[in-house]
Amino acid sequence: MTTFGEMLLELRRAAGLTQEELAEAAGLAARSIRDLERGRRARPQRRTVELLATALGLADADAAALLAASRSGRQAGPPADDGATGSGLLDRHSQLAVLERAAGAARAGQGAVVLVRAGAGMGKTSLVNAWAAAEQARGTRVVRASGAELEQDFAFAALRQLAEPLLARAGRAGRERLLSGPAELASHALRVDGTGDEGLSPEASLGVLHRLYWLMVHVADDGPLALVVDDVHWADGPSLR
Repeated sequence: MTTFGEMLLELRRAAGLTQEELAEAAGLAARSIRDLERGRRARPQRRTVELLATALGLADADAAALLAASRSGRQAGPPADDGATGSGLLDRHSQLAVLERAAGAARAGQGAVVLVRAGAGMGKTSLVNAWAAAEQARGTRVVRASGAELEQDFAFAALRQLAEPLLARAGRAGRERLLSGPAELASHALRVDGTGDEGLSPEASLGVLHRLYWLMVHVADDGPLALVVDDVHWADGPSLR
């Protein structure tokens, strides 16, 4: 199956555009086009795809195919183990221990935040992948998101990456439960209720953030939950709040 990045590359070349020219026409950064074509961002936001389709001058059928390809991508990391039995992670036991303590506290009902910092290429993602695989084996639900420069202006872009899989897997009844009570209006902020793409302003009110908080509380009622965000420095402001 053709990936979004492969399709974008083919369409760009067919249009006779360089990455820089497409970026300028779509109002995006050239780096963002490179990331999309290389598959680093496999699931861009709908508005991003629409900007690209317009810049490429796509017919309706091609634009629909590009949008469908963007929806079929999934955020996933390579297989990994717990780093304690010859996983290939060298000298990472102390870092894994910090993550494992936080996960243990979550299983006991006490949430925590852990920030993994290091230079480019130092193994941050491999470390988190190893920890996430081990936690999933222990019964923790792990959902992933990734910040992206081209999506910083889209309110709740990173949070939608986290929430959409949880709501999709819940089924109709489960979804109604997760979006009940104080969390009911969270669907409007996340644009996952099928009512349209208008969304809310990036300057989200404390009331909206309260509803989003309760959505995650309802999710965590079913068991320990880990929210993992790669490249969090590129995440949009409302998601960071």
